[in-house]
Amino acid sequence: MALETSKDLFLYELAEVRDVERSGGLLLGMLVGKRVQNSDLEQVLHAHAQDSKRQLENIDRCLQALGVSPLDTRSATVEGIRGGFEEFLMAQPSPEVQDLFAIDTAMRFVQLAVASYKSLVNWAVLMGESRCTQSLLANLVEKEKSAGKLERIGHEMGERLLVAA
Repeated sequence: MALETSKDLFLYELAEVRDVERSGGLLLGMLVGKRVQNSDLEQVLHAHAQDSKRQLENIDRCLQALGVSPLDTRSATVEGIRGGFEEFLMAQPSPEVQDLFAIDTAMRFVQLAVASYKSLVNWAVLMGESRCTQSLLANLVEKEKSAGKLERIGHEMGERLLVAA
């Protein structure tokens, strides 16, 4: 597909954020699978992985409203985030430090999604695509809430780790 118009760019970026949600949900599942020690963190990561599934459905509703099929686009950024976590594990961190880095990794994913949704919501508004705007805005709000939860847990865990040191 040649990218010649702003709508083409919008569809490309929409496809990329679709892959961000798909592969990001897998990334969050992997973090839980690496056996995080903090049960609160495990629950939050699991919930965020489930949220990604619902957010994929919202993206698909947007695509349906536009009358298009999703492009096959990959997010190299999420793959890089996952690879960074895998590389970090080779340093054999303590369980507590591993949990803190898992939060940082999840935050990288969530912040990527927030930035992507902000751009897409702006484009959808400019194009007058109200149904698509609603779906994308719902995802943006959920991602911003997720970021807040992760920041709080990360701060609390960091404080506990500092006090213990």
